[in-house]
Amino acid sequence: MVRPVLKKCVLCVSEIPVSAMKCTHCSSYQDWRSNLDFGNSTLSLLIAFLSVLGIAVPPVVSAVKSLLYAPRPEFVASAVAITPEKATISVANTGDASGVLNGMICSIYAPKPGVGIKNSSSKLGWDFPKGSEVLPLKTYIYEAPPQIIPPGTQVLATMTFAFNGRSDATDPKVTVPANTEAKSTCVAFHQTREGETLGMNVSLSPLLLLKFRQ
Repeated sequence: MVRPVLKKCVLCVSEIPVSAMKCTHCSSYQDWRSNLDFGNSTLSLLIAFLSVLGIAVPPVVSAVKSLLYAPRPEFVASAVAITPEKATISVANTGDASGVLNGMICSIYAPKPGVGIKNSSSKLGWDFPKGSEVLPLKTYIYEAPPQIIPPGTQVLATMTFAFNGRSDATDPKVTVPANTEAKSTCVAFHQTREGETLGMNVSLSPLLLLKFRQ
């Protein structure tokens, strides 16, 4: 029996890894914290209020601060080179704790034969092809040897194609309107020292999609 690798987010219903504690699309927690109806700003106000009473309740203030401001890794990543067999990404840890990079999932709309990638004034410098210009969606799953990335560092991480039930699977049911950009996406995953799996969007240049055209 093949174990599922994806699940639905409890809030936005997007597909995320089964081990993810936080949604990569809407940033909502997948555990008991998803039932809380207040955000960080409310908790910050609570901390400020408790700080006024700090002389009387310092343990409470310390506990709330620990909950809200626990050291965490924060990764920023961009694809340097990517093919169906291997991917290299640049990863910078801008957080205040180490994290362990362990893999990536990419949803790729490869341009059809004869379709080029056009220049644009966008941040990436190139336009993604339109829905009428791409091949059916394919999902690629890559795995990486566990690599610890300390805070304040930037590394190049190379991952290799990993075969399982969803890898390189064509999905004809997923389509993009003919005149709409078919944006390919990659999400890399890393673990905190507490074992929580987090996702990060990987910046992907449309030029790299030419490697997936077959």
